[in-house]
Amino acid sequence: MTVKIEITPSAIIPDHLIGEIRSKLAYVDEAIVKADITTAGDRIIIETMSQMDQKYIDALEGKVQRFVTTMVQG
Repeated sequence: MTVKIEITPSAIIPDHLIGEIRSKLAYVDEAIVKADITTAGDRIIIETMSQMDQKYIDALEGKVQRFVTTMVQG
């Protein structure tokens, strides 16, 4: 059973980066087994294999936000 976590990125992900960011999100944290990004680039849905406590979820969201911001600004 996977657990889904929805993240609103601090920066909208442009169309041309959606595929690249989606493919690299699995490397952001070992807990991520799948990631998807809406076509509008305004939401990220992360799937993990197990339930996590809120502290871990917050840390995971922080990692995802930093990664996305770096990719969008880069």
